[in-house]
Amino acid sequence: MISILAKSGIALVLSFTLLTGAAHAAPQRAAMSHLKLAITTTSGTVWGKVKVSYKAGGKTVKHTCSTASCSYAVAKGTKVSLHQTPTDSSTWPFSQWKITAGGKSTSSSKPALKVTVSGTMKVTAVYVAGGY
Repeated sequence: MISILAKSGIALVLSFTLLTGAAHAAPQRAAMSHLKLAITTTSGTVWGKVKVSYKAGGKTVKHTCSTASCSYAVAKGTKVSLHQTPTDSSTWPFSQWKITAGGKSTSSSKPALKVTVSGTMKVTAVYVAGGY
């Protein structure tokens, strides 16, 4: 008799968990997008660095890309700020940003750039010898 009550108690607990489990389901994760950065490089010299900042989970996230390429996974629709600094502005000054996303390309000559990342986006910081 005791074992039957114990089994019934377990069945009730399981039923309760199954009925209320949906109310406590884990939140859905945001769809992720990818930001790929590239920086002009010649003979192993990277001609600048890019500071990256965006908000995630209510906090500001900051990165610095100082290699030929960097990649970041961000939630779809994230607004990302990019600010470039040339390694040597007298020999290899900043020329432009090249932005490619969704099969379309554009550019900007401003030293700082704000983009909204949805899907895969490639951004290149272009530096040119002597500013040519």
